[in-house]
Amino acid sequence: MTILIFGIPCIGKTVTGERLAQILGYKFIDHDLEIRKTFNTSQQGFMDAHPWPDGRGKVKGEILTRIIEENRNENTVIAVGVMWYSKYFVKHLKNPDIFAVELLDSPENLFDRVIYTDDDTDEILPQEEIDELKERYSKSIMK
Repeated sequence: MTILIFGIPCIGKTVTGERLAQILGYKFIDHDLEIRKTFNTSQQGFMDAHPWPDGRGKVKGEILTRIIEENRNENTVIAVGVMWYSKYFVKHLKNPDIFAVELLDSPENLFDRVIYTDDDTDEILPQEEIDELKERYSKSIMK
């Protein structure tokens, strides 16, 4: 059985996935971490190298497909991210051995959990930059 956990950034996919995997005795895989390992870069570095959303989605879908296929004989929980590029892995969602879940929450609750750091240094960003990111993030999740 493979459990895919989808959701926007900072919704709790990794924490939920790790805990669920621990409770069930499953293997846990963080899709974003696998992308960073594959390209040996930060999340921002990956986005810079793949600036077009559809192209980036295709690569993410290919990596997810590889992860699913490499782990098809193991019980696995995978934290995936948003589903907007599902056309690149929809065939897996039709598999009865794969169970997909999407985590949802309100913007207010998300902002209480978010820690805004620089992708390359992990240093907390200045408040001015945080406020800009919150505004941009809020607009994108309200669509």
